[in-house]
Amino acid sequence: MTHHGPTLQKIVGNETSNSRMGGKCDLGDCGMIVDAKTVLKLLISWGFHTQVSRVYSDWCNKEKISGERQFCGRKRLFDTRGQWRLARLVRADRNATVTQITSLYSCAMEDKKACVALQPEGTEILKHSRSAFCLVLGEKFGCTAEIHNVTNHTTSSFSHSKATIVPEIKYSKQLSNSLKLSVWKDDLTTHKADAVVNAANKYLHHGGGLALALSRAGGPKIQQCSDKIIKSNGRLQTGHVVVTPAGNLPCDIIIHAVGPSVSPNASEREINKASLLLQKAIWNILVKTNCTNLQSVAIPAISSGLYNFPRDRCANIIVSTVMLFNDQRNPNARSLEVRLVNNDDPSVKEMQRACMELLGPPDLMPTQNLSNAPSQSVLSSLDLGNMALHLKQGATEQETAFEKEMASMQKKLHTSTILSSTRGKSSGFHGGHGADTGTPHFVLFAPSPEALREAQLWCVQVLQKPSGEVTINNNHVVYFTQEDHASLMTLQDRFNVLITEFFREGKGGIRINGEPVQVGCAALEVEAMLCQAQEDFARSEEEDMQGDLEHMYVADDSGRRQQIERMSNRSYEKIQIDLDLNDRAVKEVLRKFEKCNLRILKLEKIENYALKQLFSFNRKRIQAQPPRLYQCVKAQFCNLICRVGFQREYAPPKEQKYGAGIYFTSEVDKARSLWADNGEEYIYFIEAQVLTGKDKRGSAELIVPPPIEKDPLVRYDSVTSGSGIHIIFNGQQAYPTYLITCSRQALF
Repeated sequence: MTHHGPTLQKIVGNETSNSRMGGKCDLGDCGMIVDAKTVLKLLISWGFHTQVSRVYSDWCNKEKISGERQFCGRKRLFDTRGQWRLARLVRADRNATVTQITSLYSCAMEDKKACVALQPEGTEILKHSRSAFCLVLGEKFGCTAEIHNVTNHTTSSFSHSKATIVPEIKYSKQLSNSLKLSVWKDDLTTHKADAVVNAANKYLHHGGGLALALSRAGGPKIQQCSDKIIKSNGRLQTGHVVVTPAGNLPCDIIIHAVGPSVSPNASEREINKASLLLQKAIWNILVKTNCTNLQSVAIPAISSGLYNFPRDRCANIIVSTVMLFNDQRNPNARSLEVRLVNNDDPSVKEMQRACMELLGPPDLMPTQNLSNAPSQSVLSSLDLGNMALHLKQGATEQETAFEKEMASMQKKLHTSTILSSTRGKSSGFHGGHGADTGTPHFVLFAPSPEALREAQLWCVQVLQKPSGEVTINNNHVVYFTQEDHASLMTLQDRFNVLITEFFREGKGGIRINGEPVQVGCAALEVEAMLCQAQEDFARSEEEDMQGDLEHMYVADDSGRRQQIERMSNRSYEKIQIDLDLNDRAVKEVLRKFEKCNLRILKLEKIENYALKQLFSFNRKRIQAQPPRLYQCVKAQFCNLICRVGFQREYAPPKEQKYGAGIYFTSEVDKARSLWADNGEEYIYFIEAQVLTGKDKRGSAELIVPPPIEKDPLVRYDSVTSGSGIHIIFNGQQAYPTYLITCSRQALF
């Protein structure tokens, strides 16, 4: 990804490389000297947590000071209220200053959020397939969309069955470097977070309300585990919490919290007593997130439904407890997002109200009308979307001139385009918010800049440029049930299109023909069905992995069998590697890709306990040193491979000349040629350890390795092309080690 502004290293480079500067740095050549910690704080608010933590830690180590002390400087810029401000404007080439801040703003906006203005065709498509659109964004790219000024006609077949509520973020605020609080309207049975909180009773009988909904969606495992807890420990006390697996839910675990129950016409004394117990329950939920190393937790309005606790008091207690938890939390703790998630408008509005009253305005206001912001004679602060500049008083003439320039810049930002396709095509993505004029638009929120760009490109193809023919390539079409095929027939009639399924030469998918808008609607519905089949397949693989591990054992030195450790709650983790790190393995990866004229944007190490264990057992069976091989994959399958390993369905090559297996290459450039260009914004490679073992030249008709001799049970471990292409037929023979994201822009 190419940022249109200074990188983090450029901004803090002077400060980190020369401690004598006293913690100040120069923003480029614009002549604006700012306190280094101010810059770091701005960058933290934009989401550069990992990089900022590393830079700040390095600086503190050099200065031999604790992270709590101020940066040294000629002027102390930390006031008694803890507000960091810009130091001063000097040598004010104001045009350059404005340009620099514009670049920073564009960079921040481009990072993980974008506003998309809809054309009439796109608006019409979202009217009929809103829920399917949101589901596909979440499954393929991990993105969430806020849709504005588009009527929901609820004709989507998917909206009636699997996605009745479109996830909406109503409020978001970064309370500290490591804790974020947000308010959502969403269904907890489909909400994607590390943990979901259930409003449980003392006996963990999930017979009504949210508890019943979660239990039904998650399957019998939730109630079975709950019964075991009660059998072992007895009933729970009010305010206590316990954890169970999540079953079929899209989260990792369920935190069952026992909130207080009050009578329908409770007295003030009864409510006050219950308030303490509710606060205890919320506190224990938050403590549990620390114990289990969660990064996100979804909390409903506990006790406010079936248990009669006043909704407004409930919201106040939850928000204030999160604030208290944030104040007492270790500042170096793992990043955590606390999401207040409810599916009913009254609860959502109360949570939003409590946040506004106790925490103030949100950090992100996608519908905010910047052009109508009131003018002030003296500029004390300037809001640029998710970036706030606080000016230090003094040097009035310079500040006044700067105020005029920034006001002018705000108007330009309101309508300026912040993204265009990397291939020079107009994308229709704008930095303006659009809500003030009632323009149909949506706001994308992404987990990473790369995911945002991929989602944007996909949205352009689906909404801005609908075609009379769409082909969706996804091998999960083979897992469609009879009900799914009936749904395809229904879609064909509803949108008056022709839907054709195909599967040939190891690659399957669906082709849709008809009028462009109708094809766009049907395509979103089909994509949603494929994403659901994809998720069902992944969950089935996870269950099989868990079953395999439960039946495996190791022997100690005396030969006695010992059960191996169970899978952890977090199925996998991606750890971003610093590309500037002086590490031999990192340099080797960089060197390989540079030789192929590829620019690495992100290098992530994959840690998956279950996959590693299964790979280890297969390694003992095959007893061969695994070579490091490569696979080129689509964006939507990167996380799935990290989660459940390599599958035939995820990355079929252009041609399966050597068998219907899982293909790898020994060289990066060969991987690019083996897999077809899928037209995505970036190129994704997985580096893996692959147990090729004994191999033989493959052929197209193979679905398993050929036998070594006459015994059909004794087979080769893999097959090969003889020229750097290797094929395995069992995904457990490969372990993904690195996810490598490359730019399409040539290195030279």
